[in-house]
Amino acid sequence: MPFNLKAIKCILKLVNFQVCAHACIAKARNSYKARNLKML
Repeated sequence: MPFNLKAIKCILKLVNFQVCAHACIAKARNSYKARNLKML
């Protein structure tokens, strides 16, 4: 496999990971807020 393709795949994996992480953090924040509101 050419180096360029490997590099592109690696970058795409990193980008996907970052997107998933952001989504996961957003979900966690939302559920945390919801929990706090329920406690109040």
